[in-house]
Amino acid sequence: MNATLGSPIPLRFTFPPNCIDSKGNMRKIGETWKEGIFSTCSCTGPMQLQCFSVVLPPPVIFSCKDKQRNTREPGDVWLEDPKTNCTCTSNNFVACKRLSEPVCLDVSGQFRKNFETWLNGSCVECACVNGSINCTVYDVIITPGLYKVDESPTCQLCDIRLQTALSSNACIAFRHQRAKLTECASGGFYIQDTHLCNGIEECPDGSDEKNCENVVCKDEEGKVLVMKSTKDWIVSRCLSCFCIKGLVTCKRTLTINFPAFFRAAYQYEETCKQPTCNILEFVRNNKKGCEGAELIKDRGIIYEGQTWKAGGCDFYFNGSLNHQECPMMTRPVCYVFNGFVCCASQCPGRMLASVF
Repeated sequence: MNATLGSPIPLRFTFPPNCIDSKGNMRKIGETWKEGIFSTCSCTGPMQLQCFSVVLPPPVIFSCKDKQRNTREPGDVWLEDPKTNCTCTSNNFVACKRLSEPVCLDVSGQFRKNFETWLNGSCVECACVNGSINCTVYDVIITPGLYKVDESPTCQLCDIRLQTALSSNACIAFRHQRAKLTECASGGFYIQDTHLCNGIEECPDGSDEKNCENVVCKDEEGKVLVMKSTKDWIVSRCLSCFCIKGLVTCKRTLTINFPAFFRAAYQYEETCKQPTCNILEFVRNNKKGCEGAELIKDRGIIYEGQTWKAGGCDFYFNGSLNHQECPMMTRPVCYVFNGFVCCASQCPGRMLASVF
């Protein structure tokens, strides 16, 4: 049929039966191609694209595992057993080494030898015993001569981390003096060795004063005077006492000088021993005087502080061995000292020739 003027003429448009990818390339229907590394696209119809992203599985990361399946980081060190030391290497490989004897690994990561002891703070003492760490926490209270010590066993990982931070001067003092302390029989208390058998019960159970008959000495009034045969009691600069098998022996060393000779002196010892000598009287009478003077006329010894009469004059020995000139005379007598005689006016020097 012929078309007449004015009638509409149908138009035919041809759509491309294909698809165009992201780069402008023509793709046929049903064709599949890669759009980059991780995407795949398909032409499903005229100008219809369908793309899918490729999801890759995560990379496999290997890690160190100990015997208990705990994850270990590179550089970690641990013990599989007391004789097996293991390390996680930088490439996450577990390397183990067999040891010749058991060891311990403390909380700080330090290896400890078998039977080694160490401190975690001043009040916690630990020891490695066949691969196990045994610790003891100390609570120390110090009173004069006596240490009260409470010992609490604890495991390595219980409350040891809290105790490690503590510091106590009492614990430090107890540790430093421990070699010089004796534990009381009932336990829990320590006493200084120098306080044993001193006549005073300082241990709560009194064990520090038991079995002391052979080391305790007493004076004639029953008072404890000297303790132990290895110790002496210094009464004065020239008098000391010793306790030997329950009896006291006192010794005084005198410096005897001659009044007529400058610096002429010798040493003279006096000894008093129980039971033949009264220790109490000997100490009371002799603890002050340490010098004497020997008179030429009758060979008698005059002790420091004593007076006597001779040639119509009063003489007084004041024990001034180191004086080189006449001392200040506070009374009208003759002072005898260090080879010299100094007299007041009542006793002229010419009268003294026959005295010494």
